[in-house]
Amino acid sequence: MRGMKKDMELNQLENQECVAAPENPFAPKDISGAKALSPVEAEILRQLTAQQKMLEELLYERTGRVLIKDKVTLSIKEAAEYSNIGVNKLEQLLRSPRCPFVLYVGKKKLVKRKEFEAYIANNIEL
Repeated sequence: MRGMKKDMELNQLENQECVAAPENPFAPKDISGAKALSPVEAEILRQLTAQQKMLEELLYERTGRVLIKDKVTLSIKEAAEYSNIGVNKLEQLLRSPRCPFVLYVGKKKLVKRKEFEAYIANNIEL
């Protein structure tokens, strides 16, 4: 009886679908194996890109703020919001002597956005 129950449990486990881990948004994307877009998909993508650019320009005109994705450097607060890493942890990382993404402007510390993104993509743990 016990052996039969274990066999049934094993069969149930084998039939379950595996759930993939969520994708890291900072990881570099490999698009070498991606299929080409159809002409209709390419046109939709072109229109969406144009609309997005128009909305970004409108947002800039109304608020006067540059989008984070368009900035070269970020304040510590902006970097914390962008990455969901706490301000204290970012300040600790910026104090390290070989920090690849710190930029000093006088006494002020800024975060170089592209280097910061690369640092996050290449590290598993902070």
